[in-house]
Amino acid sequence: SAIAAILSMAVCSINYAAAPIPVSLPVAPTGYAITSGGALATIDGENAVALYPKIWQGDAANPITKNVGGKLAAIAWKRVGKNSYLLVLSKTDHSLYVLDDKTLATVKTIPVGENVSSLAAPAAPDVPLAYIGHEHNSGIVPERVNLITCVSQGKLKNVDPDNDLITVSTDGNFLYGTRSGTSPSGIRLYRLPLATATDLAASSIVDIHDSVPGYVPDALGQYVAAGKNIYTDEWKVYVGPLDAAPVAFFSDRPLVAALDKDELQLLSANTFKKLATVSLVPGAEPAPKSTRSTRTSSTPFSRTPAWTILPDPSHNSLLACKEDKVLVVSLADLNIPAEPFLYATLEGTTDLKDGKPATLRIIKNDPRIAVALDSGPAGMKLTGDSLAWTPAPEDVGRAAFTLKINAPGLERTQEFSLAVRRSRIPLPCSPNEIRASAAGNIVALLTHATPARNSRDGEIPHFLREFFSSISTRVPSSPIVR
Repeated sequence: SAIAAILSMAVCSINYAAAPIPVSLPVAPTGYAITSGGALATIDGENAVALYPKIWQGDAANPITKNVGGKLAAIAWKRVGKNSYLLVLSKTDHSLYVLDDKTLATVKTIPVGENVSSLAAPAAPDVPLAYIGHEHNSGIVPERVNLITCVSQGKLKNVDPDNDLITVSTDGNFLYGTRSGTSPSGIRLYRLPLATATDLAASSIVDIHDSVPGYVPDALGQYVAAGKNIYTDEWKVYVGPLDAAPVAFFSDRPLVAALDKDELQLLSANTFKKLATVSLVPGAEPAPKSTRSTRTSSTPFSRTPAWTILPDPSHNSLLACKEDKVLVVSLADLNIPAEPFLYATLEGTTDLKDGKPATLRIIKNDPRIAVALDSGPAGMKLTGDSLAWTPAPEDVGRAAFTLKINAPGLERTQEFSLAVRRSRIPLPCSPNEIRASAAGNIVALLTHATPARNSRDGEIPHFLREFFSSISTRVPSSPIVR
C-alpha cells in the first residue's frame, strides 16, 4: 500500500548520546554483518570470516574464525524459517557458502556462476531466497538461489545489463537498482518485479539527478530509502530530501539511522524527524540544535558509505563500523521516545465484486494506535476494526481509501487499494452465441437483428446505442459491431 502524507507530528528536543564505546578489530574487514544475537561477522583478508560474539560489550578478543576459501566478495545474515545463517559469497570458488551464524560451521556450499560481485537477501524469514550479482559488461545481472533446496535457479533473463543491483525488498517482491546514462546528469531508479518465472523485465520508475549510494528497505515493506529521499512502493516521494541519507531501519521499533559524514542521526520512522544525533568522531560532539522544525547489514551498496551502521535490537544498541574501528552506541543513553509503529494491514480479500458485500479486518501493528476512516468510496464504513463496503457498478476498477492512524502526539495517514470487478453486465437482448478468447479479455456476441437501412459496416445499431452508452464507464473499451 502507498503511504499518504504525514498530517502532524510531535515536537521534541534532539538528544545527544554519551561517547560510544570504541573497539579495535585485529584487521580492517572488507565486509560486515550482524546476527540476531548481536554478534559481528566480518570478512577478514581474502578468504577468512571472523565472528565477534561479545562485540556489543566492547570485547573483540578471541573471535571465532574460519577460512572459507576463494576471494570473498560479500557477507550477509539471513533467517530462513526458524534457522539463521551467514551467507558468504566467494569470487574465485564461484560459490555461496551457508554458515552457521553461531559456530561458522559450513552448512551448505551452493555453486553459483562466475564474475560474482554482490549479494542481497530479503529480510522476511518466509522468503528463502538470495540474489547474487554478476558483473556483466557495464552492469550487473542477478542470479536467484533457493536457500531451502540449496540450488541456484539461474540468472534472471531480460534484465538490462546496464544497471547496478542494489538491494531486495523486505518481502522479496522487488529488486531495486540504478541504471546509468538514462538522464542528462543523473541516473534512473528502477524496480524489478520478482515472480517464480525467470523471464522478468526491469521497469524503470523515475529519473533523478543525484547520486544514490544504495537502497534501504524499511522493516514493514512500506517504503524504501534512496539517497536522502523516502519513496513509497509506487515510487512516489514520501519524505525528502532529508538532512542525512538513511542507511538502516530498525526492525523492532520505528527508528531510522541516517548518516551525514561522521554524524549519525536517528530519525522517527513514523515522521522521519530527527530524534537524536551522535558524533562518530571522538571529541567532536555537535552543538545542540533547536527542536524539530519542520533494516539491515545485508543491504549491498553500489558505493560503500564511510560508515556501516548495524542495528542490534537484542542489546538496544547499534554498531558503527569503519575499517578496523567499531563504535558501540547505546540507545538507552539517547532517551528516544518509545513510539509505536503507525501502521496497519488488511485481513481478508482485496479483490471485490460489484454488488457483493465485503468485510475486511483492520490489523493494528501496535495496540497503542487508534485507526479511523479518513476517506473512501461512498458507503464504506469502519466499525471498530471491521471495514464494511458493498461496491456499486460505478466503483469497478481501483478503489482507494485512507485510514488515519494516530497515537499520543503522532498522526499520519495510510492509503490502501482495492480491486473491484464486474460481477455481470446486463445485455439488451439474448445473444444466439457467445464466445470468449482464451485470455478472457475479449467476448464476441452473435445476435439476430436487422440493421437499419443504409447502415454502414461498424455502425452501432440504434437499439444497442443506448445500452453501450450506459455501460461505457464499466467496460474497458468500445465494442466493435459488424
